[in-house]
Order: sequence, then structure tokens, then C-alpha cells
Amino acid sequence: MKRKKTLCAICGINVATTDDHIPPKGLYPPPRDNNINMNTVPTCAQCNNGGSVDDEIFKVLIGIDTGEHQKDSSRIVESLQATMIHNGRIENQVRTSARRTYAQPNGAVLKPAVAITFDFTPYQRVVERIVRGLHWMQTGRALPAGSTVRVIPGNQLALPVATDIIELMELLPLKKLNKGTFAYRWHIPPDGEQIWGMQFFEHHTTFAFVNTLSDSTVTA
Repeated sequence: MKRKKTLCAICGINVATTDDHIPPKGLYPPPRDNNINMNTVPTCAQCNNGGSVDDEIFKVLIGIDTGEHQKDSSRIVESLQATMIHNGRIENQVRTSARRTYAQPNGAVLKPAVAITFDFTPYQRVVERIVRGLHWMQTGRALPAGSTVRVIPGNQLALPVATDIIELMELLPLKKLNKGTFAYRWHIPPDGEQIWGMQFFEHHTTFAFVNTLSDSTVTA
């Protein structure tokens, strides 16, 4: 009896021949905690290999935003430095766009921070891949063909909208992965727009809104 072939969790079209980490493994530079159970989804080689450059940019962005709050901040800094040494484009982007700013965590006193401007496209692609992987983990199937994913980082939401979304998120189920360093909430209605909220290392939050086409509209 032939074993049923598994389709790629990301594209839902090609046959899966490998696995991809959700969230990207690069967010956890070596030496890694052996007790972290990295989560993977089945993917085709094209979807797996096609995101490597985006993952590097995403790793730097998340590292800069959350590094000082992570358990081993010195290891994160060393990993970011190594990435920028091997990728001049990312290093140039950091050096030319970095500007001093201030953050106000939890209503406390303003603290110095650094703001980095990145091309949003790689960020969008990585978060979309994460959402597609999470959808597969929650439902056992890929998003329907034709689905679109709109990504909005938490710091880009206007305050009234952000408040409404956060209140909604509090009502949704919470799942923590990788020893709580990555958490997400989700709402997958039978039809209509899906909502996903994700948080990296308890300090970087982003949201995704997914418009799907019903399975009945997809032709074989």
C-alpha cells in the first residue's frame, strides 16, 4: 500500500521533502539550549531554501529589538556581529539607518534605545511563512490556495486599534513554544479573516490577518 505523500505546509502545492523550523532556528544562535524542542513543519525544498536570506535579516531585526532582554545577551550580540560580518548588505543597513531614540517600557521611565530601519519585505515574508507553518500545526493542512497574509508589527498600530486587538487577543487561546520564547494566539473562523498574534522573546509583537478562499473554490 502506497504511503500518502505529504504536501508542503507553506505552499500547499509541492510534495514535502524536508522540514522547516517554525519560528526560524536562526533566532536561537548556538550553543543552543538542548532542552528547547524546536518545532518543524514539512516543506518542499523550494520553500525551505528560499527563505534563508530573509531569515538572516529577520534574525538581526529581532535580535536588535529583544537581545538585551534575552537570557544570554552577549551570545546574541556575538551572533548578530557574525551575521553582519558575513553579510555586508545587512551591516550597511544597520550602520546607515540606526538612530538613537527612547522607549517607555510598561509605563516606566524612558530608557535609551536604538531604532533600525529595515526593508519590510523580508520581515513580511518571514512572518507569513511562520503563520502558514502555525496554521498547518493547528489544523494539519496548509492554508487554501489564494490565501493572502497581511502583516502588521505591533509598534505600527495606532493606539486605539492596538488596544482593541490586544483585548481581542486576550480572549483567544495561547500557545507557547521553545520554552516560552515564542508565543502566539490565533482565531481561525470557518470563513472570514483569520487573526494571528505572535510575540518573540516577550518583547517583539506582530500581528497577521489572513484572508482565505474556501476549499470549494480551489480547483485541482
